[in-house]
Amino acid sequence: MGFLGFRNSIYEYDSFAPINTLYSKSKVSIEEKKQKKMNGFWIRCSRHSFEQINNPFEYDEELLKLYLPKIHEYTLDPIRGYEKVVLTLFRMGVTVLTQSYIKGIGAFGASMFVNGKPCVVVTDMMKKYHKLWMTLFHELYHIINDRQMLERAIYHISSESEMSLFFNEEQADLFACRMLVPYEVSRHLAKVIVSPYRIKRLSEELAVHPSVVYGVYLENSPKEQKNKEFSKYAGHLIGSEVATKQIMFSPIQTGNLRDAIDDIKEKLYNIRIA
Repeated sequence: MGFLGFRNSIYEYDSFAPINTLYSKSKVSIEEKKQKKMNGFWIRCSRHSFEQINNPFEYDEELLKLYLPKIHEYTLDPIRGYEKVVLTLFRMGVTVLTQSYIKGIGAFGASMFVNGKPCVVVTDMMKKYHKLWMTLFHELYHIINDRQMLERAIYHISSESEMSLFFNEEQADLFACRMLVPYEVSRHLAKVIVSPYRIKRLSEELAVHPSVVYGVYLENSPKEQKNKEFSKYAGHLIGSEVATKQIMFSPIQTGNLRDAIDDIKEKLYNIRIA
């Protein structure tokens, strides 16, 4: 049957219609043609997956905006917090697929609208807990702020090696950081980051996991200091494997896209949030 799970003919691949792209070459050049081909195939598979999942819940943008400031509290539960947010978003008409990084794609996330409802791919590229949440917020920023462009462009890929001509990646990154650690706090983190006790107290005040506070600090560190700072504080970062275990979309590991869709659909529809 093959990876795509088509039962009749390879020509069923034709239903994966060509998709417009709105990103341009930036920072790093890595076999551009090959990467764009892989990106195209990956995004087609993602869009097909969203179509098959067919989220039955009505999307309410205002409700999503009200929910966004509450999401950071779920970081306090590194076992089920992320899963609960994904399931809650699904019931708000927002479908989130979380998957492992696929070599050669270079994307840490993607966003699109399918049948008028927002759909997000979170690629667990670094397998770090803070990055998981930052990527989710980054893509939700695009969903809320770039809806018209997304509906025209069909999709948007968030990538460190590709800078978009039409989407503000810097603002999306800032939004992600500030939804986890307010700007007025993050700008003073350098003064307290050396004290685990003060970071613990701060995380309690902010209702956010300490690992996320360290992560936001490191992500905001000046480029010339990042390697040095990461070596200092990497031990305070936790992995994302436990957080994503029950809600991971795994077409590569499953070896069949159809089976992976059926598996995640069963989870999204039936796992209890409580």
